[in-house]
Amino acid sequence: MDDLEKKESIISECESEQIHVPESIQPFGFLLVVDENNFIIKHSVNTDVISDEPVASWVGLSIKILGDKFLSQLEHAQIELITINQMYTFFVAELLGREFTANIYRGD
Repeated sequence: MDDLEKKESIISECESEQIHVPESIQPFGFLLVVDENNFIIKHSVNTDVISDEPVASWVGLSIKILGDKFLSQLEHAQIELITINQMYTFFVAELLGREFTANIYRGD
């Protein structure tokens, strides 16, 4: 199975999964929504998996708070999305000393 097939399989599984807790995501992950200037505009309620910061304090902050390495990885993924005109891509992100599989989606 090539990378594209793996990505499509993961998306397909995700789409069919039932939502158990609105505004939340799997207990081992979290969701961040950022605008075109990389400011956090929304997030899942369980961002405490990566930080002890109160959840409400994340909205309006630059994702720079998540570290230079993560920002660099995100910028690379954003360029990839634009270059190959995809709606989503995946990358392994190092975030505050931990590794996560990051899914990035482009909303038009």
